[in-house]
Amino acid sequence: MTLIHLHKILLIAGALTGFGFLFYLFLGDGVAFETHGIWASFANLLGVVILLSQFILHFIVLLIICGTGTKGQELTVKQMWIIGIYCLIAVVANIVLILKHTTVSRSEMTVERKWRNSEKYEWEPAISNPEGYPVRVVEGRFFIESWSRNNAFPDIDNKFYDSRWGIGTSTFMSSDQGALVMPDSLRLSWYSVVEDCYYKLNVALDKEKTSALFKKGFEAKNHNGVFHRTYDEIIVGLAPGGDAALWVGGNWGNAVEVSFYQAQKIDSTEIELGQRQMIQEELGRLRASKDWVEQTHTAANPQAYDKWRKKYRTPYAWRLQFVKDADLVNPEVEVEFFNGEQVTIIDSLLPEKDFPVHALPSSLFLTSTGPDGKTKRDYVALDEENTFSVFEKLTMSKQKITVVVTCKINKQGEIEKITAKNNLEELPLKLKAD
Repeated sequence: MTLIHLHKILLIAGALTGFGFLFYLFLGDGVAFETHGIWASFANLLGVVILLSQFILHFIVLLIICGTGTKGQELTVKQMWIIGIYCLIAVVANIVLILKHTTVSRSEMTVERKWRNSEKYEWEPAISNPEGYPVRVVEGRFFIESWSRNNAFPDIDNKFYDSRWGIGTSTFMSSDQGALVMPDSLRLSWYSVVEDCYYKLNVALDKEKTSALFKKGFEAKNHNGVFHRTYDEIIVGLAPGGDAALWVGGNWGNAVEVSFYQAQKIDSTEIELGQRQMIQEELGRLRASKDWVEQTHTAANPQAYDKWRKKYRTPYAWRLQFVKDADLVNPEVEVEFFNGEQVTIIDSLLPEKDFPVHALPSSLFLTSTGPDGKTKRDYVALDEENTFSVFEKLTMSKQKITVVVTCKINKQGEIEKITAKNNLEELPLKLKAD
């Protein structure tokens, strides 16, 4: 064998080894040989060393192939064919073995790449429940198909929740969590205190609608003026009968319903005995608290069902207008609806606001700046039965007649009264007593 042959063998062996290593690098920065446990980094390094050490194998095999010829003569056609076939086998074997032993990491990298290219927002999961109908989350989590190794799935705290419909109690999330992609699905199980039963919900979420709402955002206002803001919570509302609403909302007086679901009632034996006992012990301590509110039901006052799914979400055509006895400085009106949604009107002129197809208003919260420069606040809540009765009468139960809701604001910057009218009559809307 001549020095020329030896030089060629070194080049071919180096080229085959280099191809394998470059192909491995081409797969991406996040790709690694599949390993497990504490030695993962070391084992992956070992895989790379083995990948590079194949140079020795290629050199020996090629040396044997070339060494079968007559010393000092050129390689025969047969030898060249054998070398070519060997190179082809080596290339294919490198590709197959590298792909086979990096399947998991390549899959993770694909998901990671999808996460990097997805829109992300700062948001937290939250739970809401109707006032007087507390719940205790047993297990809850939002799932995101595209995730990052630096982000965990957003979990929902396993605890009691006692708020009011549409107002979310957020789950604590570390400030290091960072922005998150919109969730693809939700898995949740909970205990309904008033009903004394358990529910579970496992649903795919309307990711496109949620993303569109976060992207659109809304106008908000602080001491620096009006600015654009987006939502910072994804709220799950849990009502009797297993009704579950999903809103995007936050701390800026805006919330929009995304979807409504029906959970499955499950037997209590599906929950671990120790966990059931712990929940009952926690409930006993909470019931002793003065701040605990829990509905009681009798034959004359039966358990409410479907109210949150049907009654509160029934759409009416209506618009809101304001009559002011004085000019308001920096007025802002937060309107809450029975279906849990909220909208904030920050226009200084407080023009008419159209709600062509929307749930009925449940409360109004007016803020403005008084003559002394201090912020004035006035909150009024509408009586539920009276509000629905008035709208039923004014729309003749057809919900297609547009109703004008007029909010009268007196000279003191307070909401004096609220009325509703159609083309024929005007009726007062009863306000809840403080």
